[in-house]
Amino acid sequence: MKDQTNKLERATRKWWFFAILICAQFLIMPFSTQNFDFKEIGSIISTTLSNSFEVRMHDYYIYFQIFTIIVLLLLLVLKNKFAKVFNIYVLLSYIAFAVLQNIALTETYGLSVVTINVLMFLFVAYAWLKEVIKPENDYTFSNLNWKESWLIPLAFIAF
Repeated sequence: MKDQTNKLERATRKWWFFAILICAQFLIMPFSTQNFDFKEIGSIISTTLSNSFEVRMHDYYIYFQIFTIIVLLLLLVLKNKFAKVFNIYVLLSYIAFAVLQNIALTETYGLSVVTINVLMFLFVAYAWLKEVIKPENDYTFSNLNWKESWLIPLAFIAF
């Protein structure tokens, strides 16, 4: 298993790996159970994203944001003691994003999925799963560089 992990890590550091990810954006088609037509791919994607399961849960979004802020504050206070819980939270969040933001039930297309988005979110979730299983991140924030800390407020604005 360790040999497979090393091979995967080496592969993800190659230029062609990123080329494959970019090409996949154009090659992996969305999915729909009704009215699928290659000419309608743009419409399938926009309809799916605008009618995703996440849209129906909009009223609960504030709770997710509050919970995320609490998790981040606990990480800042408890640092590496809270790392496993934080990593699991991020893993589950990416899995939830994959499903809730990219799958919809619509009248026009039935069950529709923006397949590439689901795969990319799950790919990121896999990276966090590796972190849960074999932690490598350091959450002591001892290497915080003030020249790069201007990104922190931007992250909160995006959040």
